[in-house]
Amino acid sequence: MSLLHLKPSLPAAAAAGLARRLFGVETTATPLPGERDQNFRLDAADGRRFVLKLAHPADDEALIEAQHRAMAAAGPLCPRPLASLAGAHVEAVEAGGTRHLVRLLTWIDGTPLGDVARRAPALLRSLGRALGEVDRGLAGVDHPALHREFSWDLALAPAVLARGDGPGDAEGRAFIAHALALHAAHVAPLAATLRRQVIHNDANDHNVLVGGGADVFTRGQQVVGLLDFGDSVWSARVHEVAVAAAYALLGQDDPLAALAEVAGG
Repeated sequence: MSLLHLKPSLPAAAAAGLARRLFGVETTATPLPGERDQNFRLDAADGRRFVLKLAHPADDEALIEAQHRAMAAAGPLCPRPLASLAGAHVEAVEAGGTRHLVRLLTWIDGTPLGDVARRAPALLRSLGRALGEVDRGLAGVDHPALHREFSWDLALAPAVLARGDGPGDAEGRAFIAHALALHAAHVAPLAATLRRQVIHNDANDHNVLVGGGADVFTRGQQVVGLLDFGDSVWSARVHEVAVAAAYALLGQDDPLAALAEVAGG
């Protein structure tokens, strides 16, 4: 059963109040998208910005600690947690009768990749290069909370799909059956040889920020940020490329060329 109905639903004014009480920052709050967490952009009068995150109640402090450790190792493309007035990077609050873990993160300027109409090969290659840099940093990270059975870990895809968690129409089921047969023949025999480490695991259109460029040809064609470590997991490193490429090739006239640019970067 999905637990998404348990996602926090705090009003923006209450989020600004939490930021003031817990972190000592006077701001206005604007909701940001999020699948599991509830997120707010906080704007201070002096121009500073932050992100306030209320964690899904199923996420415990160990998992958030693991995310923070990964973010610190991943490099300058990723946000950082900020300490509360009490000196903690995670605070617990009651909202709607449910306990939620709250944290304040640094803000990264940029435009979500999903809002960029033009995706030149240079942008896709920049995405691959950015993820390579992030994973090089993550190679030195480990935490027990990230060794988890997680449905979004591609290593578990055959088992997850075998449960029937997929399209209900015959064409969709046939496509998945074909993909699983290819996986069994070509990927499964190599699984034990794949290098493993902590990976970000969710470079989708909303978690990748782009910017840079001084002219109309290069503007917005460079990856400048990577957000949301909520799907981080210990898995095969090549899955980082697979997840990113799966999003990057959507809507492309030549999906294989798009995949090649991400992998090449």
